[in-house]
Amino acid sequence: MSNNTVTINGKNLTIEQIKSVARDNFLVAVDESAWGKVKKGREILETRVNQEEKIYGVTTGFGANSQKFISSQAAAQLQINLARSHAAGVGNYASEEVVRATMLIRANLISSGVTGARPVILEKLVELINKNIIPAIPELGSVGSSGDLAPLSYIVLVLMGDWKCFYNGELLATKEAFQKANFVPTDIQAKEGLAIMNGATFMAGIGALAVYDAQELLKVSDIALSSTFEAIRGVTKALDERIATASGFAGQIATAANIRTLIAGSEIVYGPNERIQDAYSIRCSPRILGASRQAVAFARRELETEINGAADNPLMILEDNDIVAGGNFHGQPIALPIDYLKLAVSELGNSSEIRVERMINPAYSEFPAFLVKNPGLESGFMVVQYTQAGLVNMNKSLCWPNSCDSISVCGGQEDHVSMGTNGALNLQKIIYNTQFILAGEIFTACQALDFRKPKNPGVGIKAVYDLVRTKVPFVESDSIMTDGLNIIRDLIKDGTLVEVVEKALKEKLRLFE
Repeated sequence: MSNNTVTINGKNLTIEQIKSVARDNFLVAVDESAWGKVKKGREILETRVNQEEKIYGVTTGFGANSQKFISSQAAAQLQINLARSHAAGVGNYASEEVVRATMLIRANLISSGVTGARPVILEKLVELINKNIIPAIPELGSVGSSGDLAPLSYIVLVLMGDWKCFYNGELLATKEAFQKANFVPTDIQAKEGLAIMNGATFMAGIGALAVYDAQELLKVSDIALSSTFEAIRGVTKALDERIATASGFAGQIATAANIRTLIAGSEIVYGPNERIQDAYSIRCSPRILGASRQAVAFARRELETEINGAADNPLMILEDNDIVAGGNFHGQPIALPIDYLKLAVSELGNSSEIRVERMINPAYSEFPAFLVKNPGLESGFMVVQYTQAGLVNMNKSLCWPNSCDSISVCGGQEDHVSMGTNGALNLQKIIYNTQFILAGEIFTACQALDFRKPKNPGVGIKAVYDLVRTKVPFVESDSIMTDGLNIIRDLIKDGTLVEVVEKALKEKLRLFE
C-alpha cells in the first residue's frame, strides 16, 4: 500500500488522516477485515426487510411519518425520495476539502458494517474520493441533529448520477463528470440513503479540519507571542518551569515550555531588565493560551470519538444479528466541543491583538509610536491593529454558542436539534480571521525587532524574523500593508512558518503534553 493512502476500518481514523485525504489528496483504501462486516450488516438488514418487518426509516416513513408502513417492494424508492426531498440546502457550495473529509468519515462508518449498506455503496463512495469527484454541497440548511440531512443528501444524489459535482476542480453536471472520469453510478436500495445521510457527518468533516487548523494555530500563537516577548524585552521569570508545573495544567506547562524554547539564546531578553513584571497579556500568557490548548485537546478527543463511532439509525448489531433504532445521528456530542473550540481559537486572536498594543503604543514601549521613524507624519502599524480589532470583534460575535439553541422540526418529532453545523461553519470563519490576526502580530513584532538590532532574538524567533524578511521588507515609511499581512497569513496557513521554526529549533514545538 502506498504511503499516500489512508486505510479505513471503521475504528482508527485520525484527524491527521482526514487532513491528508481532504487537503493532500491521499487515496483511500478499505481494510480487508471490513468487507466481511459490511456484508454481514447487509445480510441482517435484508433478512428483516424480506420478512416485511417494521424497521424505522427502512420500511417506515421518517420522523412524524414513522408510523406509516412501507412495503419491501417500495423500500428502495423510499430512499431515493429521501435524498431528493431532503436536498433543500442553500448558499455557497462547501469547499472541496470539507466534502472530501465528510465523504471519508462516512465511508469509515459504512466500513464498520453497522449501517447495513451494501459493499457496492462503500466501493463507490471510496471511488468518488479517489477519482476526485466531489459532490457540490450547499453549506446552509442543516440543524445538525437528524444527521446533516440536507448536506449529505447531495452525496446520495451524486452516487446515483444526479445533481452536480466538482471534477478536478471544475463544476459539472454529475453525468458529464462521470463520463470524463469513467465512473459508473449505482442504484440506491433499502436503507442506503439513511446509511449516508443519517449522522452529523458534515459537521464532523468541518470540525475535524478545524481541529487540525486549531492545533497549528496553537503553535503559531506561541510563535507570535514569543516574537512580541522578544520585541518588548519580556520578563522571563514568568516563564519559570516551576510556576507552570505548580499550576498542574498540562496546557500551561506546554505553552511555557514552547516560549522558553523559542527565545532560548536570545540576546534581547536575557540580560538586565529594570521591570519587575509584565502586563497580564504577557505575564499570564502561558496560562491564558494554555487554556485554549486544553480546549483544543478536548475537542480533538470528542471529534475522533465521533468519526469512529456509529453515527446512524437504525444500527445493525453484528454480534447479535439484530437491528436497533435510537438516536446516534444527533450532533450534540460534537456541537458542544465545536462551540468550545470557537472560544479557544477566538481567544488566541483576542490575546494577540492586546499584545500588539504593547509594541505600538509609546506609553507602553520603548519604540517610536506605531513603529515608524517619523511618527505623526507617518502612521506606521496603527491600522494593522485596527484590522486585528475588527477581526477580534467579528470573532466574538461568531462565538455565540449555536448549541444552546433548538428549534422543533418535523412535526414535533424532532423537537431538540443541536444546530452544531452552524457552529462548525462559524468556527471556520473564526480560524480564517485568527490566521490574519496572528499574522498581524508577527508582522508587527518583526518591525519592532528591527529596532533592537544589532541584538538578535533566540534561535526560534530569529528563524521567524529571517523567514518574514525574505518575503516582507522593513517598513521604512508608510506603505500599503495588505500584502505583508496576506503573505504572512499564507505562511501560517500552509504550515511553512511552523515548519521553518521547528527546523531551526531541531525539535517539534509541544502541542498538548
